Amino acid sequence: MPKKVNKKKLIKKMDDLFSKIIRSQGECDKCGKTKSLQCSHVVSRRHLQTRWDLDNAIPLCYRCHIHWQHKEPHEFVRWFDDKYGGKLYDELKRRANKIGKIDYEGKYEMLKQIYESL
Repeated sequence: MPKKVNKKKLIKKMDDLFSKIIRSQGECDKCGKTKSLQCSHVVSRRHLQTRWDLDNAIPLCYRCHIHWQHKEPHEFVRWFDDKYGGKLYDELKRRANKIGKIDYEGKYEMLKQIYESL
């Protein structure tokens, strides 16, 4: 009989791996700083369908993440559209609202492979 997976622990591991993958890009996507990088989700991470989608996160320094993206979300979306071609945000919103079962173990293995290849 397969071992039962603790979903909360697996989600925490996935969040940690995902953040490391995004921050490994090495600089803030907005200002270019290399210190205090954070994993910034474009569409809120509460949407599990896109929480670990590599298209749905960018590295931002603390200042750009907290004092710009979170305080000026409309400005952020306009900037994101300009930088990434205008259709990606709409596509991410569509993916985020998609209904379906999530293969947590499969996503974890995928993230682990990506991280190990860095």
